[in-house]
Amino acid sequence: DIARQRVNEQLGADAGNTEMLLLDAELKVVEKASPELIQKTFDHAADIAPTPEVFHAAANWCGHKARGKAVTWLERGVEAFPGDARLRRRLAGFYLDQNRLADAAETLRIARDLEPMMPDAYAMLGEIYTLQGPAHWDDADECINEALRLTPDHPQHLARKAHLLRKRSFVLNPADGAPLLEEAEGLAARAYQAEKADARLQVLFAT
Repeated sequence: DIARQRVNEQLGADAGNTEMLLLDAELKVVEKASPELIQKTFDHAADIAPTPEVFHAAANWCGHKARGKAVTWLERGVEAFPGDARLRRRLAGFYLDQNRLADAAETLRIARDLEPMMPDAYAMLGEIYTLQGPAHWDDADECINEALRLTPDHPQHLARKAHLLRKRSFVLNPADGAPLLEEAEGLAARAYQAEKADARLQVLFAT
């Protein structure tokens, strides 16, 4: 009740305060307001006081249970802020979850060009190229290596490299594939040791 009173006071004094509009939406979630009312609150914030955080917060509210709506919010964010690489990287992650590999790759390439020193864009691109099959594995290797050059000990980048090496070993005869599997296991072990609670890393290392 006190939080609602304070938010209403602040919005009464400054109806276009983005932070207060987002707090209003967050408070409506806690108050168990209807999804339609919460949606309307985010729409209002996006209309009168848009910032990248408005679209991130709206996507957070949608979550993975409503991925389609989250994608729509992030697409709106990219349209409103075309130079924001973080919005594009997050949108690409949702595209990847939806198996929209071409859309994810194109979105990441733009994000990479906007922020060429951001390793996540390279790493996610590498993951996409890995999924696209042997014809794209050299591109995957180049992207993942760049991500590791920028952040050498990042467990997720190490895992992507291990996954790529493991996939490459499968198309070789056992003698030629064995060194790739050995290298992959070493990278998976490093990733697992860094984040033992990560289920994906547990499965990768076990495999």
